[in-house]
Amino acid sequence: IHLPMDGRRDGAALGWFVEDFEGERVITHSGGMPGFILNHAVVPDSDLAVICLGNGESYSVFAITQEILDRYLGDGSKDPVAALMPRVRQRQAAEVQRRADRVAARITGTSPSLKPEAFTGTYTDKIYGDATIDLVDGTLRLTLLPAKDLLTGPLEHWHYDTWRWDNADPFLEAGFVTFLFDTDHQVTGFTMDQHSPDFHFYKLDFRKVE
Repeated sequence: IHLPMDGRRDGAALGWFVEDFEGERVITHSGGMPGFILNHAVVPDSDLAVICLGNGESYSVFAITQEILDRYLGDGSKDPVAALMPRVRQRQAAEVQRRADRVAARITGTSPSLKPEAFTGTYTDKIYGDATIDLVDGTLRLTLLPAKDLLTGPLEHWHYDTWRWDNADPFLEAGFVTFLFDTDHQVTGFTMDQHSPDFHFYKLDFRKVE
């Protein structure tokens, strides 16, 4: 997570962002997890450091950081909230459009190419670990075992051999699983389309092992 300041951005240094604010070199970084977020700025030449913590996932910590820096390094006349609002609205609009595009791309009237039983089994990604797909009361259920309490939930047919995954993680929206096949049309694995700002689900390549 990073929101550039108004001044010149010089680059990165050992994972930190190096920027200019009112002629001062500012070193910043930010981060967060579901439920909290932080922004950290250091001004080495002014012996100044700012840490802003928030219990949400908004841009407020960035606005507060810039407000404090402007009061110390500038004349205090900047309005960081007004400056950030266009970016906030742009981000919100992009999220609405992304979800609408997903629904619009759904092809209705299709069916999976195999019976539910054919998709069950154990799958593994060489970096992440194992996942299981079980048939529970007639419904397929996907569980990613390294985080089995949260990354588990039923699969609902979406279109063709893509299924919607309603996982139990309260901070993740529903994702999508698309199955892969060999030349004999036997299930060989699946890929994931799970929107997340922190974890790259799209890089997972699960292969069926049993």
